[in-house]
Amino acid sequence: RAALVADMITATLDYPIQPPEGNAFTLREIPWADRFSEWEFDFSSSAAADTTASIAMILREEWGGDASKTAFLEMLDGWNRPIPKGYLKGYLDLVFRKDGYYYVVDWKSNRLNGQVSGFTAEGVRAEMAKEWYFFQYLLYSVVLHRFLKETMGAGYSWNRNFGGVRYCFLRGIASGGTAPVFEDRPGEALLDRLSAALGLEG
Repeated sequence: RAALVADMITATLDYPIQPPEGNAFTLREIPWADRFSEWEFDFSSSAAADTTASIAMILREEWGGDASKTAFLEMLDGWNRPIPKGYLKGYLDLVFRKDGYYYVVDWKSNRLNGQVSGFTAEGVRAEMAKEWYFFQYLLYSVVLHRFLKETMGAGYSWNRNFGGVRYCFLRGIASGGTAPVFEDRPGEALLDRLSAALGLEG
């Protein structure tokens, strides 16, 4: 079993990551100084919208024409839960920096259908929707986007600095799935709108 875990780690470290522009790279190339593991966030939601219906509306408006998001958007029907007026706290598995871009990485050990054939682009997107990972990575993206805006000030540019998210399905990487890593780069307008809805723009 230890050998299987070691192989999984090796395959993940060597999996090619495509940046917004330029040549692909691997996690193995990222020095320790540019890695931030278990990065904690903690922010007030006192100025957030009252319910998640506001977030659902934003996502329908921003993603309405994107077929790859349809399955998740359908799950938002009737999503109208109160947003707590306190603090939102969590941890990002990994944030790293490469050539000026900052990325969010999340590790997933989902089995999907238990077969290599499940780790296709379609299969991974379906799993992302079913488990609500779409919303999870949007929250993580908003947090990173807001953090970079605050810490880098006028020097921050979404176009030059926000690298997006990578959800690494470890079993799929290790077994040779055709698309075991989900990637997305939520647009600046979407991140700003969600940031305001969550109370981060106050």
